[in-house]
Amino acid sequence: IIVNLFLLIVSIHGYNDNIGSLESIQIGKFTLSWNSLNPYIQVTENSRLLFKTLNNWPFLTVGYATSLRSTGPIVDGNYKADEWTLFETPHQSINDVIKSKSISNDIDKIVIKGEVWGLVTKASYEMTFVIPSDESQERQLVNQLEFSIKVIPIRGEFNRLFLNYWCDVNEKFYGFGTQFSHLNMKGHRLPIVVSEQGIGRGVQPTTFLLNLLGDGVGGDWSSTYAPKLLYISNFMRSIVALNSELMYFDARDDDSVVIEISSDTLTIRILSGETVPQLQTEITEITGRMKPLPEWTQNGAIIGLEGGTTEVNHNLDKLLNPKYSLPVVGVWLQDWVGLRHAYDGDRLNWNWRLDSNYYDDWTNMVNSWADIGIRVLTYINPFFSSPQSIDHNLRNIYQEG
Repeated sequence: IIVNLFLLIVSIHGYNDNIGSLESIQIGKFTLSWNSLNPYIQVTENSRLLFKTLNNWPFLTVGYATSLRSTGPIVDGNYKADEWTLFETPHQSINDVIKSKSISNDIDKIVIKGEVWGLVTKASYEMTFVIPSDESQERQLVNQLEFSIKVIPIRGEFNRLFLNYWCDVNEKFYGFGTQFSHLNMKGHRLPIVVSEQGIGRGVQPTTFLLNLLGDGVGGDWSSTYAPKLLYISNFMRSIVALNSELMYFDARDDDSVVIEISSDTLTIRILSGETVPQLQTEITEITGRMKPLPEWTQNGAIIGLEGGTTEVNHNLDKLLNPKYSLPVVGVWLQDWVGLRHAYDGDRLNWNWRLDSNYYDDWTNMVNSWADIGIRVLTYINPFFSSPQSIDHNLRNIYQEG
């Protein structure tokens, strides 16, 4: 491990920007260029740079990461990634570049093969470039270039894959799903992990005390329900990662970015566009586009209520009093699953089954509202909790998982 770290430092000091002579090939509207002697790749479109790696520094490394300390059990969706990278492999080769042609004699796939290695660990890799298709497989997404990396161990162990590439010192990175603390992620290492958003999220001493005493409920600056490794930069460069494993986007260095993933595979889309709307269109080709809201949602209020059958009916009756003339088209009941009671307050029972004790006349209630044009909306999230403290007879989805 110490030797690997030493070689890593030596390689950093050897960095320079002379990429040497490049081989190039066209794939769709993109030009992929590479240098096999000094492993390097770049992607351009009509001479406009979309992606390039660092010279004299491997663009692909593998490593091994472990926790600095035990963070204990994950409670109520409060995930905390707390890890330390023990080593990364300092060397990389490009051994072969294979091109495949379509029926029309155009290049439709390029595979770069090579190896990464250090003193303890060695692995082979394949990096496959294609023009992707949409979900129906009926049309190509001609403004996107996808590359997928697969690493196979030869000796030693690794549990991390690192993609290292260049960025401009003045580049700013915007996006990453739902984020609250920073608009621009340049200068930050952002974990991509779904979690509760937290109470405090870095405001002290609130966050420290809640994390210490409340099983991590304070969160931190990066806690979010909906992260996604995708961005648009101020240079109109954009990438989207398709993986779902734990990832980090590390832009703390002035002129480089590292994408770290807890996997032996990584799939990235490089997007082409000259404006934010053009790039956003390409992003939503991948993430999906929100459908227009149904017309009925625009005809009145959707009211958020909670508290069980009696409480909800009581409050709704007050709102429907003719003297208010309030048009109500929907009622949102987030607590349809019932509640768990804890020292820090009440939480929803994340078993995603109707709590028929809490809403004891559910069917009649919903039908009576439907008769007067009121629809019912509910809520779920991707977390689970055990319902044992509420009702031992309930199906325990948490235990099944």
